[in-house]
Amino acid sequence: MKILFKISIVLSLFSALLFTSGFSTSNDNIQFIKTNWVENSEGVIIVNSHKELLEYYNVNLKKFSLGPREKIASDSTIGFANAIEKYDEEYFKNSSIIIVILEENSGSYRHKYDGYSVNKIGTLTVSIKTTCDSDYATCDMAGWHVIIETNKLDNIKETKLCKTGLHQ
Repeated sequence: MKILFKISIVLSLFSALLFTSGFSTSNDNIQFIKTNWVENSEGVIIVNSHKELLEYYNVNLKKFSLGPREKIASDSTIGFANAIEKYDEEYFKNSSIIIVILEENSGSYRHKYDGYSVNKIGTLTVSIKTTCDSDYATCDMAGWHVIIETNKLDNIKETKLCKTGLHQ
């Protein structure tokens, strides 16, 4: 029985290595932006052009309150509109951005980007860890947009979000 268990662990690890073709954990170009909470909106979106980014912004402006902020919010985040100003047509020639939309049951929660992977069949999985710096959390719903800068991502067929930390 122990041998079967060990074999299954080895096969699982081998499969993970075999099917993963890329992995990024750089935190250099990540922005966490607190936005409105919208039920059942959690997910991952890949943006490959300035036009796609503007379409996302215009469609979701009111829904998520994506407009600019004149002052930095108490949670130290700028507005979504402020965050995307630097992404022009030139940026998208060789790069993409990944937008992760998070739903949280507390405005006290914060996040850590753990990286993303792309397997050989074109599934991109983004890993985000949810944390709370306090012993107590507020009981308000919170929404977040995470913007991740990356090299061009053209052949992605599916996206997934893997949340860890308080969600385990």
